Amino acid sequence: VKMLAAVGAGKKVLVVLNEKDEKVVGSFANIPGVKIAYTNTLNVYDILNCNSFIVAKAAVETIQEVYA
Repeated sequence: VKMLAAVGAGKKVLVVLNEKDEKVVGSFANIPGVKIAYTNTLNVYDILNCNSFIVAKAAVETIQEVYA
């Protein structure tokens, strides 16, 4: 929660990961308004339906490869 506040995340947060990371998923699991998505399941609705968009570095690289 402190990390989300530090980056100025809104009430609806989308966290994008390259692959499942149990520690990250567990950290965000109980925070209301946070949704986890993976690069292979990312869709436009989820992106437009969030106030804040947090992407892991590895996920950015994958997104660039796939969508660029």
